[in-house]
Amino acid sequence: MKEAVCVFVKNPVPGKVKTRLAEGVGNEKAAGIYRIMASEAIAVAEKSGADTMIFVSPVDEIDDAKNSLGLEGKKVLPQEGEDLGIRMLKAFETVFEMGYDRAVLIGTDIPSIDYLMLREALDSLHTSSAVIGPADDGGYYLIGFKKDTLSEKAFLDMTWSHSEVTGNTVARLEEEGYEYFVLPELIDIDDYDDLKRYMEEEGINSEMVEAFKGVMENGDGTKV
Repeated sequence: MKEAVCVFVKNPVPGKVKTRLAEGVGNEKAAGIYRIMASEAIAVAEKSGADTMIFVSPVDEIDDAKNSLGLEGKKVLPQEGEDLGIRMLKAFETVFEMGYDRAVLIGTDIPSIDYLMLREALDSLHTSSAVIGPADDGGYYLIGFKKDTLSEKAFLDMTWSHSEVTGNTVARLEEEGYEYFVLPELIDIDDYDDLKRYMEEEGINSEMVEAFKGVMENGDGTKV
């Protein structure tokens, strides 16, 4: 059975990524934090034992993103679609058309995620129709399906970036009669308060915290 982890990333241009975080730390440092989280998300995906597919936005900045995030030699694909839901749905459709049987999709705002959680999510799809990882802000950091259970309802005609995204998604899965597996809730880093909470939390990735501190003290994170 072929498995894939899809990672959604953006080209880390200062002023265009982590704009809410930038309100507290500035555009350059916010982009530096983003580079670290994106690189970590990709590294975690690669440790999961599944194939890693990196979906980049904007489409016309894929080459720049490859350079900025060191993606040469990796499987890089465009995020296609007008809104987030369509882009996620198309990513799942793409990997399933490539012959994969199970897939999960993650973003880059959850530095607490590790490869064991990805492994747990993929393994849960042996017995569940779907899997979801709720973020503490009401969104989700992971969603996954089997090839024969991919749900268009989970993505189409949805409103994004609010506190009921996970609840609305779960309600739609339940409407379809799906059994779904729920991962632990994790901190989503959207703004400076989120970043401070993460850095003060016990039992987290100390290397990530040190990398974040390096950006805050020294610059944009390109050498971290």
